[in-house]
Amino acid sequence: HWWTSTGELLRWDHEWTALEIDVPPGGQYQQPMLLSMPTASGSYQLQLDLIGEGQRGWLHHPRRLPVQIE
Repeated sequence: HWWTSTGELLRWDHEWTALEIDVPPGGQYQQPMLLSMPTASGSYQLQLDLIGEGQRGWLHHPRRLPVQIE
């Protein structure tokens, strides 16, 4: 999800990227992904969710990562 630097929702949904491996509980993994960036330059916040495709539920992570677009 994309948010403005002041916390206003800009875009809720975007591309999905499948994990290449199963990550065990407590495990770590870096996954490349494609994102549609906001078109205007400025400061934004990016929030990611993990969704279990074909399973019930998802992992909503409230942390937002700062992104600067020039």
